Amino acid sequence: MRNNLKKIIVLFVVAILMMGTALTVYAEDGCTTDSAGNVFFAGDDVEISSGTYFGGFGAGTNVSFVNSVADDSIALAGMNVKFDSSSAVSSVYLAGNSVVVSDSIIGGNIVAAGASVVVDSDTVSKSVIAFGTKIEVDGSSSALTLVGEEVVINGTVEGDVTVDATTVKIGENAVIGGSAFITSSVPANTTVAVKNPELTIRGPKS
Repeated sequence: MRNNLKKIIVLFVVAILMMGTALTVYAEDGCTTDSAGNVFFAGDDVEISSGTYFGGFGAGTNVSFVNSVADDSIALAGMNVKFDSSSAVSSVYLAGNSVVVSDSIIGGNIVAAGASVVVDSDTVSKSVIAFGTKIEVDGSSSALTLVGEEVVINGTVEGDVTVDATTVKIGENAVIGGSAFITSSVPANTTVAVKNPELTIRGPKS
């Protein structure tokens, strides 16, 4: 499973980076907006701030979409990628060495790939699909699909959680409303058994 997902990661990152190369040519002045309201930006340090757009694509070394609104999807690629205090009606697609989504509302999915992927506690999305070395999800979503070396879940998930990782940590603030499917590498001929589940009901925190 993990090998196939690694291929998906590579294809996803390559597609975003190829798009970024095209952006460098299209957005010669660093940022431009087409007649449909899509924003295109590229450069070493580029930030889109306090704007409303139909959708957008950005690429660079440090790429940020801050205090802005997208009526459709946003795709960002770079060394450091940040989607902060913003909203997207549809999905966001993010690829980089460091990817951070904070204080944002995503109507669709967060699809991210990077060495470090962080979705903070103030972020709400339909689902998070993330691939990386270390992935931390503290936000609220309907479902999670996470593949990485180290995965930390400390948020609220209304539905199912699927994780393929070497190390998995479920934090004390995590709430999972559906089923959790967690796999990791185990030696050959290992027997894996699941005990009868127990239902625990905790009252509200004072």
